[in-house]
Order: sequence, then structure tokens, then C-alpha cells
Amino acid sequence: MNVRAKFRSDGAKSFEEVPGGLNRMSIRRFEKLVAQSGFEMTHCRYQCIRGMDLLGRLPFVRELFINHVVCELKC
Repeated sequence: MNVRAKFRSDGAKSFEEVPGGLNRMSIRRFEKLVAQSGFEMTHCRYQCIRGMDLLGRLPFVRELFINHVVCELKC
């Protein structure tokens, strides 16, 4: 948060205070919750920072580069 404050002036002092995001949900945890929910994932798109989509496909670093998930679920 200290580094973020150098680039953003919204006054957020914790992840929860950031408007519109930073809810500490990892991609791995999201996928696990969807799998346990009983819903069928019909569409899912992972968007990476600055168009670095290739890095979003690498298992060990994707948590660092994916910043937006669009997912459609069906019951």
C-alpha cells in the first residue's frame, strides 16, 4: 500500500478501501469457489495488466499479472 500511495491519491490505507477492487481474491481461490459452487462456467476471460496476456497463462506468475476476470456461470 505504501508503494501504491506514490501513484494513487485516493487516500486508501488498506486493500479493502480501494474503490472498485483489491479484495484479495486470488485466481486460484476464485476457481476453487466456482468449482465448489455447482455452477457451470460457460465463459471465462482473464485480463492481464498492460496486455501481458501471455504471462496470465503461466501457472506460477499468473496471480501477479491477472487483474480482471470476466466469467459467465450457468446453473
